Amino acid sequence: MKSWVFPPDTTEISDDQYASVEVIDISGFHLADDPFPSTFDPINQADIVSRAFGALREVGFLAIKGHGLRSEDLHHQFDLGRMLIEDVSEDKKHDLHAKIWEGSWAGYKPTGYYRRPDGGADTIEHFDAYPFTMRASRLPDVGKRYVSDFRSFIKYNHYFLLRRVLAILSLGMGLPQDTLWNLHHRGGTSDDEALDAGDDDEIVWNHSKDHLRYAMYHPPSEEDREKKKHLWIPGHTDLGSVSFLYSQPIGGLQVLCPDGEWRYIRHHPEHIIVNLGDSLEFVTGGLLKAVPHRVMEPPSHQRQCVPSSIEIKARY
Repeated sequence: MKSWVFPPDTTEISDDQYASVEVIDISGFHLADDPFPSTFDPINQADIVSRAFGALREVGFLAIKGHGLRSEDLHHQFDLGRMLIEDVSEDKKHDLHAKIWEGSWAGYKPTGYYRRPDGGADTIEHFDAYPFTMRASRLPDVGKRYVSDFRSFIKYNHYFLLRRVLAILSLGMGLPQDTLWNLHHRGGTSDDEALDAGDDDEIVWNHSKDHLRYAMYHPPSEEDREKKKHLWIPGHTDLGSVSFLYSQPIGGLQVLCPDGEWRYIRHHPEHIIVNLGDSLEFVTGGLLKAVPHRVMEPPSHQRQCVPSSIEIKARY
């Protein structure tokens, strides 16, 4: 399997064009049922909750490190994303198209699916999976051997990362630690049973409605650039509860800041960008907000690069 090569960071975005996004080390945050560490510091725990909760309320975005994923784990996921898009024929992708019109993203979303009001072409394609659709039978041939890698990644995001972010949000609102987690985790057939099964099509692996996406942004034509006014994805909020975006160097992601200005989200190598979606705004009565964000075309020296992204969208 070929590797996805990370391009160099951009030097064309000035510091004042970046949003002020908190970077939080979550390695010091511990759940109530974690093995009690000798280094546990309740003051540090309270500081993590205060800073993270404040950042998500004020700016709507957060960068986290200390998430427990190794560099090779993250690079492997980008390699898998490149493989699913570049090493699969268009005919096979067509056989595995997502039935978006039925409300399911599981499978491939081809380029050209959306009709943009500006007349520009939709040049983004992605492969999506829910825990219960991550099966060998619903992967292209090149991906079947990696089904356990995909599942382990989904499982880690759900049980380790999502649970901690939801715990931080619950504590930030003065609620018991697992309040929001109990709304998201659905149980179902045990994950260990699913991962160990010989015939994965016999298993309903259904701990959540989390949503894994490997996306690739293809550079538009010069004509389309003008039609789109250099905007790759218009401003929007996410439908789910919490989104995890694995940071990559190509500049483009912007957030609408409290002062009404659009500013870039800075790339932090091997960090995870966190933002909240509409479901959490709804379930918290607006205490937490889903903040609009968009994707602009990259700076000139990155324009012909093909941005690859990995996203996990947790669903309430």
